[in-house]
Amino acid sequence: SNLNFKSDWDALMAANPYVLRISCSGFNQSKYGVTHRGGDVEVVKRHMRELGEARRRTGATTSIHMLFHRYKDNLDDEAQMRAYCDELGFLFRPVWAYFMPYEKVLAFAQAGPNAEGLNDEDRGVIDRLGIPLAEVLEACRAARHQSCSLQDEQIVLDHRGDVVLCCTVFEAKGNMIAPYLETSVHEIQRRKSVHPTCTGCMEQGLHVYSVYGVPEMEQMAARRTLAEYAGKLGFAISA
Repeated sequence: SNLNFKSDWDALMAANPYVLRISCSGFNQSKYGVTHRGGDVEVVKRHMRELGEARRRTGATTSIHMLFHRYKDNLDDEAQMRAYCDELGFLFRPVWAYFMPYEKVLAFAQAGPNAEGLNDEDRGVIDRLGIPLAEVLEACRAARHQSCSLQDEQIVLDHRGDVVLCCTVFEAKGNMIAPYLETSVHEIQRRKSVHPTCTGCMEQGLHVYSVYGVPEMEQMAARRTLAEYAGKLGFAISA
């Protein structure tokens, strides 16, 4: 959940779900509002506290964690949100944000930043990424023969209970697999394995990108963000 909307926290925690993930990209609205557009981080923080109190009241054992989306310009906020999560007893898991959805990543992989289907807003997001998109896609393409854990180990359901091909695709047309309750897991997995979207994705190594499947990603992000901070502090670093 992005936790922007009020819910019955006591009822939620009384159901004792195994895990609840909170998606966030800032501690201050100036950063959060850019990448969670339309959201209010002060509302999120208030709901986090209410959720923690409900967990205590109900005795739930639910693991609550925050997935913090790192960009090259929100790293100062990360330390603040980590401290807030520690105060509430929530786990904190930062990850380098990557570009989505699959359809737009594929367009970039095939034709670069000026690809048809990408707009100025998309290019702005790409510029804010801690992981340089062109560089990491090149590394993922070289590792394209890896198996796809999203295909092999996950089943994605929409709000109707229908199976969607993958969590990385946003376009519903052509990517719906079958009604979950009416289809065997074997048949669902068979249909996914021969789907043309999966074929095109794996040819470009985008399935590797979507699961942080090359170790170089961390080094790429470190180099890029270090360069950004070095520029702000007025000194140069070698490539």
